[in-house]
Amino acid sequence: MKTNIVRLGSVVLNGVGGPEAGAMDMIYTYLLQEYEQDFYSYISINQIGDDLQEFVRKDGKRVHINIRYPVVKSFEDRTPDELNLYRLEVMHEALMRIAQTDNKLSPEKLVLIKEKIIKQHFLFDFVYKSLVNKSLNTLMGAVVVRPLLDRFDFFITVTEDGTELCKVKFYSGHRTDYYMADLFSICKWNGLSEFIVSGKKKEMEVRVRFREGMIEFKNTSGFKSGPPFWEMMRIDADKETAWKNFVYSLPPAFAAIITNGPN
Repeated sequence: MKTNIVRLGSVVLNGVGGPEAGAMDMIYTYLLQEYEQDFYSYISINQIGDDLQEFVRKDGKRVHINIRYPVVKSFEDRTPDELNLYRLEVMHEALMRIAQTDNKLSPEKLVLIKEKIIKQHFLFDFVYKSLVNKSLNTLMGAVVVRPLLDRFDFFITVTEDGTELCKVKFYSGHRTDYYMADLFSICKWNGLSEFIVSGKKKEMEVRVRFREGMIEFKNTSGFKSGPPFWEMMRIDADKETAWKNFVYSLPPAFAAIITNGPN
């Protein structure tokens, strides 16, 4: 599945932007593909105020829309469900306006997507990566992401003949898909009983021996203090420690730039 198709932002007080919009971005990124509405490679939606102009601007398969939508009063007093509904309304209205400019997006399917999101109460488990066992093609392992308002939860699942044998949460990360390829994009099998997940940065291997009900985290980063990027993106990590370790892992020139220190 493709990632990073939709980005919801705002330049108004009490708007739809910010980290909390990450879950809605991911939900629409996956559902647009599921409903074959992924003609555009990137859709940028920006909620604006009266000081800016509304427009739809296209550049090949990229599209940007400025949309004026009433802001929510007493934003901080709203429940998570109310805020999700608000973001959903802005996202849906923006996509419907884009659909009016061409025949690339189907208004009917956009309505179905909105209805599905409401029906499932904004709760989805999406398969990010999966791998069938070469020795037993009915056995499949997968990395599953659950986008939530305050975090993204990641699970490893194993199914055989469509029956779920194992589902274990192994990571809670920040509300963005920025780190997913670096940490979770590589899957492999070890025999018929162990499924292994790692990423492009090769910092951590997560090994699930599902027939034994065991999970093992193997630090492959070379840093005894822990895998730096893995810890940086983990939502429940100690932020100060994670940041220091991450900076320490960088080449000196890069570390100097981001810390404003001497080279």
